[in-house]
Amino acid sequence: MKLIIGFFTAISLFIGFANAAVEITDNNGILQGYKDLDVNGTKYKVSFVDGNCSEVFGVCEASSFQFQNLPDASSATDALLGAISGTSFNDNPETINGCENEDNEEQCLFYTPYGIFNDNGTPSINLVAGQTDGTTNNTSNFGDLIISIADSQLSDVTDVVWAKWILDFDNGFINILPKRIKTRSKKPIAVAILGSQELNVMNIDVSSLMLGTAPVKKKRIIFKDINKDYIEDLIVYFTPKKSGIKKGDTEACLTGQLNSGELFSGCDSIVTTNKYRSYKKYKW
Repeated sequence: MKLIIGFFTAISLFIGFANAAVEITDNNGILQGYKDLDVNGTKYKVSFVDGNCSEVFGVCEASSFQFQNLPDASSATDALLGAISGTSFNDNPETINGCENEDNEEQCLFYTPYGIFNDNGTPSINLVAGQTDGTTNNTSNFGDLIISIADSQLSDVTDVVWAKWILDFDNGFINILPKRIKTRSKKPIAVAILGSQELNVMNIDVSSLMLGTAPVKKKRIIFKDINKDYIEDLIVYFTPKKSGIKKGDTEACLTGQLNSGELFSGCDSIVTTNKYRSYKKYKW
């Protein structure tokens, strides 16, 4: 049985919306995660990702986790179990990414970690357990099982699947221009991150921004209200050749983090082409 360890990091950008969580599945119907999953009024996007802690998150330390106490970690785990409960994934846990190759298993066991510091100052990562049960269609009392392990030990854990939680900037927060991208071009393309009442773009760690695998061009950073809503927006530039965008791709995604450490991502539609249309033709 594989462990699905949930890493939660987010910010309350979508408070007030009551949309149900949206399932993310692959072409084979395997559950990859959820969008718009509500945890105490905050919306999250979660993806199940293979790899060890360091590979998935870059840094594997108690301070890396969003939750620093049991109640918050339990609420997050409960929300994920609630989304799965009553669906075919609950009855057939092998259709959850990471558990699909587990023969003769009726449950998919997963954990939500939260970082704490012991009385002697030593950091550790505690895990709140949750499980699906294809036989009873019930979720477990996850609060009954608490596991504590050292940072160094967690880095060595391999045969697991992580639930990686990030803030989702879809639905118009990201605007890529030009839309027609020559994949091997060295000429930059622009990405605008639109500010709002909930998002202050000044709180974005610009150095963390990536378009695919392309790092941000740090010498071309512009703060400007481009959509005339009297709220500052952020314009940054990337080199298509370094982005990993391939011919035929219809979407490109930006990732990054806020100064407070919360991760986010956002995508926009594109068209790949052999003809380059200069970003200079677009006036923000």
